[in-house]
Amino acid sequence: MLISRKAKRALPFSRQYYHLRELSKQGKVPALGSFKYTATELYKKGVLVSIDEYDPKQFGQISLIISSNEPGVFIIESAFMGVKLPEKMELRLEELLAAQDSNETVITLFDNAKVNLNLLIFLLNKKFFA
Repeated sequence: MLISRKAKRALPFSRQYYHLRELSKQGKVPALGSFKYTATELYKKGVLVSIDEYDPKQFGQISLIISSNEPGVFIIESAFMGVKLPEKMELRLEELLAAQDSNETVITLFDNAKVNLNLLIFLLNKKFFA
């Protein structure tokens, strides 16, 4: 399945711009894109519900990178104070939709971050498929 869409350019001097520039320097640009968010941004959008052991005031120090090389498969990486954490998480759209179908509203990522399932699916669709 080929997805044709225009590549969106990041605004100069934005977090996303520097993120994409760093990926291109390393030669690791994902086929369907990569987006970097702070936990604060996701918290304000309602996507992120909570992170165990962290206060919402500390969310600005936590970054989440969502990328995809193939349709329906997303890799989520996290960083705390600019240092990438070694664990990565793979999310499959089929699993998210199955959880949504079974009336789950909140899922857990990395064993400590609670995320609103409906808003996460909306964000993934908006960024990777629209």
